[in-house]
Amino acid sequence: MVATLKVNSIQRNNADSDMITLHDAGVTHHTPINFTHTPTIAGVGMFSGTFSGQVLQMAGAQDANTGGHLSVTGTSFIDLALTCKIKPRSATSILLIQPFTSMAYGANNAVEGELLYRVDPTGGTSFGSYANIITATKGGYSATENSTTGQNTFDGSLTLSPYYGYWYNSSAWSTWVIPYWWDHGQAAGSNIEFKLRYRNTSAAVTNYWAHQGMHYGWIITEVGELP
Repeated sequence: MVATLKVNSIQRNNADSDMITLHDAGVTHHTPINFTHTPTIAGVGMFSGTFSGQVLQMAGAQDANTGGHLSVTGTSFIDLALTCKIKPRSATSILLIQPFTSMAYGANNAVEGELLYRVDPTGGTSFGSYANIITATKGGYSATENSTTGQNTFDGSLTLSPYYGYWYNSSAWSTWVIPYWWDHGQAAGSNIEFKLRYRNTSAAVTNYWAHQGMHYGWIITEVGELP
């Protein structure tokens, strides 16, 4: 004989609030899920590596861009206003971060940019300063901004290119997807916000992150391994 246990919510012993709620639309977790089994990861978060695991959650943001072209003229960085946040369910998971645009242009010499992040470890919105994702990855590499030129240096020697988080495109109108695997190492429940910024590689030209009426945005996937 098989018995079925039917409940609407689950509380920990001696707790005063629900940890899990079951409803018609799905399951709501009121506290972070902590995974004790480390995903199989090798070298992810830098330039090469392999991983295995399962999708733990996804987050995203998208804009239809009806207000006009998102263009850049000159070599000063422009911050993409649309950002994206995710609260990792595991400190040992991997984040796949994919900023995208359905119609961009970089053929006037080229357009380049970088992926930045900031964190509120409490899970709120009291974020620290933005930083390059490479500063938090394993391997001892760093990317620091030159206060004179506004460019970043890689290991104290190379200007903006190449480091993990940098991107470059010189194509005519096309779709761009810029994927990064990041071994984030942030505590479960932390709130991580990502931002993209971009600029031209030479002055007095115009390139475009997004054509008017063409959508752009973010897809973030957390990959880990269940116990």
